[in-house]
Amino acid sequence: MKNELTNEDISKIINELEKIKNIDFILQNKSLQANFDNVLKRLKTNTFKLAVVGEFSSGKSTFLNALIGKDILKHGAQETTATITEIQNLSKGERQETFDVYYIDNKVEEDIPIDKLIEYTSTVSKIHNVAQEIKKVVIKTKMFDQNADICLIDTPGLNGIADNHREQTIELIENSHACIYLMQVRGLGASDVEFIKYISKYQHNIIFVQNFIDELRELEGETVEQKLKEQKKILKEVFLKNKCDVNYSLVGMSARKALIARDKTIREYEDLSLDDAARETLLNESGYHDVIEKISKLILENEKGMIQKLDTIKVAIMLLKQLSLILDDKKVLDEKEWEESIEGRKQKNYQKLKENLEKDKDKNWGNIDNYIEAETAELQKSIRKDLKRKFESIIQETQINLSGIGGNDLECLDAYMQVTPYKIYDNIKESEKDTNSFMNKYFAGILSDITLRIQKYTGMSVKSQKVDQLELSVNKKFDYLDIGSEEEKSIKREQQQINIEKDKLLKDQIEMEKTKSDLKKLASDVEKEYTKTEKAKYYKELMLEKLGEEPEVEWKTMQKTVYEDRGGLGTILDALFGPKEVQKTVGYKDFTKQNEWKEEKQKIDDEYAGQENTYKKIKRTYENKQQEFKEEIKSLEKVENARKKEIEQRIKKIELIEEELKNKREKAKIEYIRNVKQMIKNNITNYLNEEAYYTLCEEFEEIIKKNKVQVKKLAKNLFEVAFTSRVQEYEKMISGNTNRLNMEQESDTIRKSIRLLERYV
Repeated sequence: MKNELTNEDISKIINELEKIKNIDFILQNKSLQANFDNVLKRLKTNTFKLAVVGEFSSGKSTFLNALIGKDILKHGAQETTATITEIQNLSKGERQETFDVYYIDNKVEEDIPIDKLIEYTSTVSKIHNVAQEIKKVVIKTKMFDQNADICLIDTPGLNGIADNHREQTIELIENSHACIYLMQVRGLGASDVEFIKYISKYQHNIIFVQNFIDELRELEGETVEQKLKEQKKILKEVFLKNKCDVNYSLVGMSARKALIARDKTIREYEDLSLDDAARETLLNESGYHDVIEKISKLILENEKGMIQKLDTIKVAIMLLKQLSLILDDKKVLDEKEWEESIEGRKQKNYQKLKENLEKDKDKNWGNIDNYIEAETAELQKSIRKDLKRKFESIIQETQINLSGIGGNDLECLDAYMQVTPYKIYDNIKESEKDTNSFMNKYFAGILSDITLRIQKYTGMSVKSQKVDQLELSVNKKFDYLDIGSEEEKSIKREQQQINIEKDKLLKDQIEMEKTKSDLKKLASDVEKEYTKTEKAKYYKELMLEKLGEEPEVEWKTMQKTVYEDRGGLGTILDALFGPKEVQKTVGYKDFTKQNEWKEEKQKIDDEYAGQENTYKKIKRTYENKQQEFKEEIKSLEKVENARKKEIEQRIKKIELIEEELKNKREKAKIEYIRNVKQMIKNNITNYLNEEAYYTLCEEFEEIIKKNKVQVKKLAKNLFEVAFTSRVQEYEKMISGNTNRLNMEQESDTIRKSIRLLERYV
């Protein structure tokens, strides 16, 4: 058992199922083919399809509206949904709210405004019989925050009154990857249980939603927890009793409350205004977040483990096992039938028929090939002839219309000239479309005849094929005829030059305003520095006053040791011991206070001088800039005046050109109308008879060649298939009951496929 599928695994499984789909027994059974086609379609798509199922009045539309966040799908007390409605989740940045309609006759309408949805989905539509005309509606909107490739499918009610509702719903479930099953307030009934047992064969991931939890009678003891517990018990018994391999979950929700909380167009609830806080409370009460959590978990599990692919593989295994049982029963019956038949006695006759068929093979194919060549040559002639006739008719119609325009009616001619090229182009496209349709029908007829010829030659019935329908495009348009085009070009050039001069003038004015602003700012800086200088001057005077007058020199005394002679007899002692030391009081000048005063005064002077220098510097800068500005203004004013003069001159020039052009047009009016009429006739005739005709003929001839090759290829393939099938039939008859051997091989192939697929689940 594998835990995770890879893209390589999916590719192997698809190849295996494609091989199984082509075995004879399935090819002969349209129902089996459809089942295997559905399985392959589910395996090949990456879109996670989530079917929303429930009986009528289970609240499916309201539930889906709540997920979308807008009241888009109509809902109410009466049946509304009459067709399949798919809601495709858009990626981030793709926000739009439109829908596409797919009709039962295969017609498609795209990008219809969402406000018209009711006319395409409801049983009360006044425009369409929805149940009989419309196959499905696909709404494109943003449902989830993540960019999940997910599609929710709103199915018709299981018990709806519209025809085929139950069958449609079952088919949708079979082709979906998971289900959301909505329950009424009463919970699961007998009809719900029976349907759940059926869908569990095809679905292995189901989210059960107990809707209308806001309608539970709490006063009578009904609670959400109790209700969910009851429903979970029922589900457990159903799945256990029927041995269903289902991954399911159960949540409670009030879809109505969730919608009211999320739809910003709904402004009140129970007579109370809805602000953001009230909406958040209501949303929490609704159970919306629980449902989103379950869906998000499914999306995440799908992205990690490809659960939709696993579920599809399980369905494929079930189909293969059913097919294996059918083949086993058929082998027994076929063996008995062969033993009782007289086919063996016919083997000799079949051998002769086979030899004749092989002998005539090349001759029969040669006949078919010659037929294709002859028919395509005839088709080419017919197309040339038909295009010639159509173009002559267009030319004739144009000449009649031109003749009806008066000789001086310029307005009518101008209007005709504006419309005619497009009318001619539309006529050519219509002719092209008709011819293309004729060609495709012709080729369809050829192929139909070929199938009859192949049937005649081989005795085998073959299905008619279609040739790809190819569209042509003749991208030719007539140029408008104009008068005074050169003058108009000259006017345009002058106007462009005027705009250039105006732009330059505006730039100069902006630059001047910027200079004024810079000067104003500089003047403000000068004023500020002046104020600072005055304050510094005041501060200097205040500090000098506080400092006071320079102090005088102080006289001070100090003790000092001096040496004196001893005198008298002391002279001898002086000679022996030197002079004697004596302490004396000595006076001196003290300059300390004077120096401190001078230092403080210098600091005050320096501080003021620095500020005064800054002010003088800024003031000089301002005066210089002011002088520059005055000179710049003079220069700009001079340039401005020159530019204005230039603009005036060019305006006058334009007026002169316009006047001249007016006169020219008046003089040329009559001559112009006459010449233009003739020119239009000639241009249309020449264009249609030459360029358009030969271009289309060449295009169609090229397409006919390509289609001829395609037809021959298809015919050859059909011939070979029919020939081979007939030979195989003869060989089968000749060799005996080969049908039994084939079925044995097919059974063996199916058993091998079952074993292969079971490795992945």
